[in-house]
Amino acid sequence: MKSLIRWIGYVIACTVTFTTTMVLGKECTPLGERLRSTNSDLLRLVTEDSALCVLERGFQWTEGPVWVDELNGLLFSDIPESKVYLYTEASGVREYLSNSRYSNGLLISPARKLILLQSRNRTVSEMMGTIDKPSMTYEDLATSYHSKRLNSPNDGVFNKKGDLFFTDPPYGLPMGINDPHKELPFQGVFLLPKDGKLTLLESELSFPNGIALALDESYIVVAISDKQHKAWYKLDLDTDNAVTKKTLIHEHKNVEGRVMEGMPDGLVFHSNGLLFATGPGGLFVFDTNLILVGHISIPNITSNVAFDSSYKTLYITANDTLMTLSLN
Repeated sequence: MKSLIRWIGYVIACTVTFTTTMVLGKECTPLGERLRSTNSDLLRLVTEDSALCVLERGFQWTEGPVWVDELNGLLFSDIPESKVYLYTEASGVREYLSNSRYSNGLLISPARKLILLQSRNRTVSEMMGTIDKPSMTYEDLATSYHSKRLNSPNDGVFNKKGDLFFTDPPYGLPMGINDPHKELPFQGVFLLPKDGKLTLLESELSFPNGIALALDESYIVVAISDKQHKAWYKLDLDTDNAVTKKTLIHEHKNVEGRVMEGMPDGLVFHSNGLLFATGPGGLFVFDTNLILVGHISIPNITSNVAFDSSYKTLYITANDTLMTLSLN
């Protein structure tokens, strides 16, 4: 295991060259040596011939991708622009919300409502319009904990019942963790039950960022975007969604003194149980036992990922671009 991690660490520190082609207006290239893995489950999904495509450039910082069946497309945030965009294969990218109140994570609830984690607005909110007729009117679902304002809701995930797990780092505050308007003395992982009050699940993790829920809903994985501790943690859940155990899954270490760009950020489970996680240098892939089994180098700082409904396309938000990775 240690040798595999060293091997992956070595290859992501190397420079990889590749040839770009145009496919239906997309800039596409085969992964080639960007893919590093010997895991059979991963290699059934992704090969060196899998296409990595740039769909659109020119944004400021893309985040929060979510596939929406009703739109047959992907919604994603541009946080600095305070906008949400829609991408469809037929029409490309168009503006969906011109004022998202600085949304980061976007979710579709089991009730088929758009939920926005509005980082600079420090709220978790529901868009009052329907998915096919969006409105810039929002209902705040969570704004404070014990009368103290949330830091900056970042990323979230629903379980099947409609309970929302979300992270609350300080990234939306102008001065971050040292901002004078920061009210909570911690950076939390929260649970907002469908029919209950906001509950704190974890307060000791530094800079909790991306979050994903296991397919059987028995645990969540939280990405830690701490410059001093770039890591992923597993939080086991009981039947009441209380955290029963916290386990370090993996900590990224610099290789040979080289600093890889990017932090652990958004992550998502494939239907086969593999976990695709953005992080330094691109995408980290963990198996069903949450063991690191692969890395895919991405030529931009990655922020988040989402699958389409077929699990044949992985959408990647990466700095100023929207990208896709084709899967088998």
